[in-house]
Amino acid sequence: SALTYLSKKSAPMLFITSSYKRFSAGKNEVITKYKQWNIPVDELHFEQSPLTFWYFHPWFSPTVNKIDDFITRLIEM
Repeated sequence: SALTYLSKKSAPMLFITSSYKRFSAGKNEVITKYKQWNIPVDELHFEQSPLTFWYFHPWFSPTVNKIDDFITRLIEM
């Protein structure tokens, strides 16, 4: 599990997930740990989306915008 490798020195993380639950396994546990350690973490979730949703309308623009926002916030820290 990726949870094994988390530490207070882990890099910030942005989760972008679809309605496929198997690709989000462990996400909530990582978010909980990151918040405990005050490591930047955020998520963007799309229900009713295909597996490769980030390539297509209407999900492409919100995905790019969320990534840009997340990186901008990291730079401003």
